[in-house]
Amino acid sequence: MSKISWASVAIGLLMSSAAFPAGAPKSPLTSKTVTPADLNSAVLNMAVQWETREESKPEGLKAAPANLPKNAGFFVLHLGSNTAFALLLPGRLPKLYIDSDLDKDLSDEKPVTGKRLKSGTLGWGAGYHFTSLPAPTSQPGDTAALKLQAVVLNNDYLIVMPTSYRMGTVEIKGKRYRIRVVDANYNGRYDDVVVFRHRNKDSKENDRQPTYDSLAIDLNGDGEYSPSYDALGEVMPLPKLLRFGEDYFALRVASDGSEVTVEKTVPRFGTLDVGYPDAELLLWSENGVHQLSGSGGKWKLPEGNYCCYMIRISTTDTKKNKYMLTCRRDTGMLTDFDIVEDKTTSFKIGPPLAAQAKVNLRREMFRRTAVISASVVGQGGEEYLAGVQKNGEMQPAPGIRILDSAGKVVESGKLEYG
Repeated sequence: MSKISWASVAIGLLMSSAAFPAGAPKSPLTSKTVTPADLNSAVLNMAVQWETREESKPEGLKAAPANLPKNAGFFVLHLGSNTAFALLLPGRLPKLYIDSDLDKDLSDEKPVTGKRLKSGTLGWGAGYHFTSLPAPTSQPGDTAALKLQAVVLNNDYLIVMPTSYRMGTVEIKGKRYRIRVVDANYNGRYDDVVVFRHRNKDSKENDRQPTYDSLAIDLNGDGEYSPSYDALGEVMPLPKLLRFGEDYFALRVASDGSEVTVEKTVPRFGTLDVGYPDAELLLWSENGVHQLSGSGGKWKLPEGNYCCYMIRISTTDTKKNKYMLTCRRDTGMLTDFDIVEDKTTSFKIGPPLAAQAKVNLRREMFRRTAVISASVVGQGGEEYLAGVQKNGEMQPAPGIRILDSAGKVVESGKLEYG
């Protein structure tokens, strides 16, 4: 029997014209203003974008305002499917330019002047707030009507935020739930359902710069919204379906964010088989967030497109000690897959396992430093953290040896968790 934890609440698929008859119940959504104090709100988690200052003019930028001061800083913004350039001129009254028409030319843009944030607003660093910034449009050459806001920290980080989101309540199986819908991809719409197709292992930016909107639903009624990274949570990419118990409800948000429709539906199912019996998975999808365990590594899921965000595999020795490895984000073949009606989508994860070391060179003032990290790779290409848990406790970090061409140990030591 398939086991889907958390009171069988999962969130997901299936929307057709038949699923929303004329009499389908509609719930109004109203606007909630966003301020810099909301920066750490879980509701905005998928929309807030942190961009780091570029040391020089970014590749692809055609033109910038003339006579720039030496402390001017460039930023590359990734908002939904758009990439846009920004320019910061620091000072007592800093100015920010954004390539709102996506023509890769900042010289024809009008700057917005920032205001210094009150001490303690963010809790760290000196910050400036920029309001009513023109949002990059979805088509080059269009005139931007959508606005966004940004915070600059220490002239090194540009944090982009929406100016508002939509809020309301929906009734499902006789109970009302608070919901929040965010235009996480900054295109002026609130109905962009998540699709991971064409995402691959190297597409690490997708998690930070979504091309979809997001949904928060207060399932336990505590007034808070927990994210969905290591376990089932209440903030997720905007889905098409909500599951409560054994019942499924199709979800549709109006493109302007004015209302939401929830209607009971019957999805079509396929099967996921990961080829390892003691596995736990956390999936994001157009069918919502699913936490799967048990069932010998096989589960029935609504048909649709999925991304596996977390994998845990475990094994038990003859003394009943339980060992566990955890994989986050780099989930190999499970990064992007489809479930098809009445068919089985099969993968092989877990053993045999292979240790892997990665070396990144970091340039400092007068030297280069090698940063060495380690992981364990499963047969499906999924990368587990090198640390193993034994009976729920993390074991000491693994050691490492560096050999020369003759196989002689030239350096050894232990890695650190971090």
